[in-house]
Amino acid sequence: MSNLIIVVGPPAVGKMTVGQALSDLTGYPLLHNHISIEVALRFFDFGTAGFSKISGTIRNTIFDAVAESDVTGLIFTYVWAFDADNDREAVERMVERWRGKTSGDVFFLELTASDEQKRERNRHPDRLAEKPSKRNVTESEARRHAHEKTHRFTSDGAFPLQYPHLLIDNSNLSPSEVAERFLAKFNLG
Repeated sequence: MSNLIIVVGPPAVGKMTVGQALSDLTGYPLLHNHISIEVALRFFDFGTAGFSKISGTIRNTIFDAVAESDVTGLIFTYVWAFDADNDREAVERMVERWRGKTSGDVFFLELTASDEQKRERNRHPDRLAEKPSKRNVTESEARRHAHEKTHRFTSDGAFPLQYPHLLIDNSNLSPSEVAERFLAKFNLG
């Protein structure tokens, strides 16, 4: 039995950093979304068929291997555009894939933060070290703003799936504080 924690939220909200704090407290490994994205970007532009095939294959392989092992859980980060049907379908497929391999539970941690915090986090050295495609901060910031104008990255209190879910504004909380609140809410860790 292996649990899955999916950390969702807009770009630069702190998903990877909170995911690492969760990993430190639970021992679950962290698969942040850019692990597969950065590999796929070496070969194809974001969103192309080739990109999706590479990124999806990496994620699915890790999901399957962890779910079928004695590892007690996995933490995954994902930018979910709640207004996009294809994003919801992608999340549903991930959850179904996981649930098909293990009897563990699935939990969602949704993060939100002020624009000022997201701007600061977009420049954070840890983010830039892990995500080469974000190193041109001017470009990354422009993409973040464009995405936030065209998509809704928060559930606005109407989370669309029937799984345990907690929304936290992490503007003024440390990653450890967020992780501790989440784990306490669901008696994990």
